[in-house]
Amino acid sequence: MTCEQHPPVLTSTRSPDGGASLDASRRATRAPEGHKASRRRGGVVVALLAIGLGVTLSVIAACSSSRPAPPREPPRPVCFMQARTKSRTGAPIRNLRPEQWYRLVLPDYNRRTGTYDRGHDCSGQAVRWRESHDARRCFEPDPAPDPLPTRSRLTDDDLIMSRVDADKRLIWVVTRRFDNGEGEGPVVLAEFTDRGVAVRATGTLRAMVKRARLRIQRTGTFRMLVAEGERCTDDEDPRTCQRFARVLLLRNRRFTNLEVLREDGRCIGPANFPMTRDDTIELPSGWNRRFQLASSVEFGSGGFVVHEQVTVHDSDPRHPAVPPRLYRRSSSDRTIRISRGRMIASHTSLWYRMRVMRATVRVPLRYDAGPDADLYGPDAGFQ
Repeated sequence: MTCEQHPPVLTSTRSPDGGASLDASRRATRAPEGHKASRRRGGVVVALLAIGLGVTLSVIAACSSSRPAPPREPPRPVCFMQARTKSRTGAPIRNLRPEQWYRLVLPDYNRRTGTYDRGHDCSGQAVRWRESHDARRCFEPDPAPDPLPTRSRLTDDDLIMSRVDADKRLIWVVTRRFDNGEGEGPVVLAEFTDRGVAVRATGTLRAMVKRARLRIQRTGTFRMLVAEGERCTDDEDPRTCQRFARVLLLRNRRFTNLEVLREDGRCIGPANFPMTRDDTIELPSGWNRRFQLASSVEFGSGGFVVHEQVTVHDSDPRHPAVPPRLYRRSSSDRTIRISRGRMIASHTSLWYRMRVMRATVRVPLRYDAGPDADLYGPDAGFQ
């Protein structure tokens, strides 16, 4: 249907004697003939006007419903930098050189010298990692790392970029490094526009730098920044690497570091989840007990679930050729929900319960015992 303005065409049915068709037999009293004809003509005119008004309103409604809604204007960016986002052929350009990203995130970055102001990001916020908790009152605090000497200038290795979609990128500039493999620095969610690059969210991130990968994860009405990375005791041997996932909540265009709490409000620890972990302790008898963790994170509508499995083996270092004996294997799912800007966990981690709280230090009685022997004694297991 085309929405053009045409005057409505009105038609009526005439009676055989030339007058308007109107049944007046139901009237209680008969008016004179002149008055009766006048009334018939007036009633017909009112009816035809009502029909014409209805047709006109229908046309107007159809026209208004067929018009597309005006496009929503994007929110005003936190920061903006003009840049060329199209090639000469009109193809989109969706990448910048490292020094251009540094200039966007750190306004005082000097491209010639590579130096920058470490104090503030492009939004004017201080580049400073703030722990949201007091480690002394948490069940599973992160050990405080020692900072490494600060580099005098930024290099290409200090830029970590991950693709969110065709136009958006997560940019992390590592301005500080620590002896445990972590890095710290400003992180932004950037979007390419027709005129340049707009920053939609900012914050400060501390996470593992090696093989780092960033992504935005939606959980219901919330959005989160997930930063995965590794630390290795031997960079040449991947078997010595442990992977972690740091989770920040995106709130009011700011990436915010939160602590994980129990239902009663007590602090469990930071939102930094080990994906793999390996630790060995020496038992009083000289045996070794090795704890190995494998976990994964699954995001849902109201939060996420951390699937954890811990395997414990005992071995005698005096007999290295003998395979370790399985001591215990346990699995657990830990639910973490977002409520009023807080992360609430169903319980502490399986690693904490097995490695820190409940793992016994009892050892097998004899290494060469038979398969049916009570290798661990009557009190073996978890206290």
